[in-house]
Amino acid sequence: MITIHFLNQKLLIKNQKGLTYKQTLLFRPHLGSPVTRMGSDFFDKDHIFRFHNSISTMKQFYLFIGIMLCGLLVYPQFETKKNKGGQPIEKQYENFKKTFDKEVGDEAGTDTKEQVKFVSHLRPCELPAWMLQLKSLPGTNQMLVFGISDPGLDTLPAIEQAKIRALGLLSIFRGAMIQNITDVYSNETGYDDIVGKFTSFSRIEAISPITTGQLEIIEQGFTEYGEAIVLAGIKERALVADTEKPVVVADYFISEEGEYDDLFVYSTYNFQVENPGGSASKFSCHNTKRSILIKSTHNNRELDFDYGRFKYYFPQGITFNDEELLNYSNADLSDGLWNAYLAGILRQVEMAEKHTSEIKRMGDQYSGKFQNLSRETSNIQLGFEQSGIFIKDNILYVKLNTAPGKD
Repeated sequence: MITIHFLNQKLLIKNQKGLTYKQTLLFRPHLGSPVTRMGSDFFDKDHIFRFHNSISTMKQFYLFIGIMLCGLLVYPQFETKKNKGGQPIEKQYENFKKTFDKEVGDEAGTDTKEQVKFVSHLRPCELPAWMLQLKSLPGTNQMLVFGISDPGLDTLPAIEQAKIRALGLLSIFRGAMIQNITDVYSNETGYDDIVGKFTSFSRIEAISPITTGQLEIIEQGFTEYGEAIVLAGIKERALVADTEKPVVVADYFISEEGEYDDLFVYSTYNFQVENPGGSASKFSCHNTKRSILIKSTHNNRELDFDYGRFKYYFPQGITFNDEELLNYSNADLSDGLWNAYLAGILRQVEMAEKHTSEIKRMGDQYSGKFQNLSRETSNIQLGFEQSGIFIKDNILYVKLNTAPGKD
């Protein structure tokens, strides 16, 4: 048996005894096929056919490799060109935030570089019925909110975190300074081809009239996920007279881009409460609807908890119509009760009527196409009260009513 290896235009011929002979590959133009000479004998036609077939196979192999390499080089360039008109959504947030700071004369920075963490499916959690009965509780003439902790905390830290978050929301409800800048862009290129972009950034600041020790806790409980829930209010007699008072700062950014029935939505929001007594709470969420990043700290300690697959429901159903839904903000409950509740409230605040605003518009019409850009800025003091909350298909719906801010 003889084995033939092709190497550097020569043949390595190995016989059954393991001896190897190196022979020069010869071409006979008048026959149109390569042959080799070993001594004075030529290979027969069967050897020549197999050798010629192996060369054809090698050519096909190299052609396949070449096509694959070209594909790897061309595809990234295609993707780059396809995304050339856009920019990473995190950069859009930073750029628009800089525009906001320029318009209102303030500067701040955020850090969004963290790991994303998820948890496997969990059993649905039933929420307490008293969350639906705000109007029938004692002391309902007061301003009431829910304070909710992160899941999985020990009892005392969970209650403390829920209280300080309730304090922050009560401060905003009592009266907050709300600054907003909103850009609305639309580009109409045909009868039914309209591409738009809505971008809004709001900053919310409030001074708390009381400390956590002066909250009135009307109801308190825990979920199956270890979240503390408190229903808290403020009694006027408990208002703080000291110069040092808790400070609440929040911001909310949302960007919607695309066609009417195919929108890409990105939102990010931050909520921070600084208490003169030393306790503090910070919470931030960056959500693209495809991935989510949550960061939470309590008393300067970063909390590590799983999120991504939480499910909640109320013990009794609530009927509503589609028109009523227009007045509600909604948020997915998969990432925790507090995250959804805060997102719904901040969205309601962001959507609040802007009584004082400055509008800048730019429009252009050409070749049957129309594009328009409007910018609205506002700076207003507003108060709020919670008027509705319910859950459907693991979506939390929240509604606030506006009221003049209290001094």
